[in-house]
Amino acid sequence: MKILLKRITVLAVVLALGSAAWAGADGTRPGTRTAGASQTFSKSSPNIVERLERLGNFSILLTALDTANLQDTLATGGPFTLFAPTDRAFADLLSRLDTTAPELLANPDLASILLYHVAPGTLRAGQLVKASTQATLSDGKSVLAVLEGTDVLVNRAKVTRANVPANNGIIHVIDEVLLPPAEPTSIASIVDVLQLDGRFSVLLAALEKTGLDDAVAGAGPFTLFAPTDEAFATLLGELGISADQLLADPNLSSILLYHALGSREGALQLLRARNVTTLQGDDLSVRLRKLGVFVNDSRVINPNVNAPNGIIHTIDEVLLP
Repeated sequence: MKILLKRITVLAVVLALGSAAWAGADGTRPGTRTAGASQTFSKSSPNIVERLERLGNFSILLTALDTANLQDTLATGGPFTLFAPTDRAFADLLSRLDTTAPELLANPDLASILLYHVAPGTLRAGQLVKASTQATLSDGKSVLAVLEGTDVLVNRAKVTRANVPANNGIIHVIDEVLLPPAEPTSIASIVDVLQLDGRFSVLLAALEKTGLDDAVAGAGPFTLFAPTDEAFATLLGELGISADQLLADPNLSSILLYHALGSREGALQLLRARNVTTLQGDDLSVRLRKLGVFVNDSRVINPNVNAPNGIIHTIDEVLLP
C-alpha cells in the first residue's frame, strides 16, 4: 500500500506540472506561507521592492537594483515576475567568480544581469513550468523553468519560495544568481530549448553531426527523450570509447531517432500508451516505477519541457535500440 501511495504521489506531481504543489491557498508554496499575505494583489499590499525589504534576505539584490537605477521601476511599474536571488546566492556567485560585491556592483553589465531576473506579467510557478521558457526584460533573453521531482528550477536555480505576492507582481525566491547568455535567445524549436538548458552539448553535437538538428528544429511536432551530458558520459565509460568515437559511429542517426517520436506526447499520454513507436521504428516502453517515470530503463528527470515544435523529456540514460 505504501509503495502504491508513493507511485500515485509521483504521478500526481508529473501530471500537475507542479501547479498544485506550487500554489498554496495564499499563492505561496505549501509550508512557506507569508504572514499576512493576501491571495489577491491589493493596492494596500507592498510593492516588489517593499516586499524584498520586508523579507529581509535581499540586501545585495536591493543594493544592486539601486545602483542600476532599477528600484523605482520595480516599485512602481509592472506587473513583473521577479526571480530573486538571496544574499547567500550572491555570496556563492562572488566566491565562484573570485570577485567582490563592489566589483560586481561596478560591472557595466549589472543592469542586464538584473533584468534577466525580471519577466513581464504575473507568472506563478505552475505557469512558468507549463510554459517552460519565458522571455525576460534583458533583451528578450529567455529563462528555462522545469520541474525536477517536486522542485521548480529556473536555469537550474532552485525556487526555494514561490508565488510571494506584491501589489505589482510576484516574487520567486531562488538560490542562485542567473547569468544571461551572451547572445539574445530566440526560442523557436526544441534545439533552442536544449541550447538554453546547457546540459546537452553531446546531444546537440550528435544532432549536428548527423544533420538531424535541422529536422528537430522543423515544424514537428516531436517528442524528444533527451539524455544529458552526464548520461552520455556514463555511456561512454561503459563502452570504453570517446565522444569523438561515438560521433563517428555509423549507427548514430539510428540511436538518435530512437529518442524521438513524430508526435507531441506529454507524460500522461506516454503512461497511458505504455508503448510508443519511435522515428527509428522500434518501440519504447514507458512505465511508472517507485522513483518516477521511466522510458525503458532511463528515468525521466524533467518531464514535459515545452518547445514551440514539440516537447522534451530529460532522461538520465542514453537509449540504445
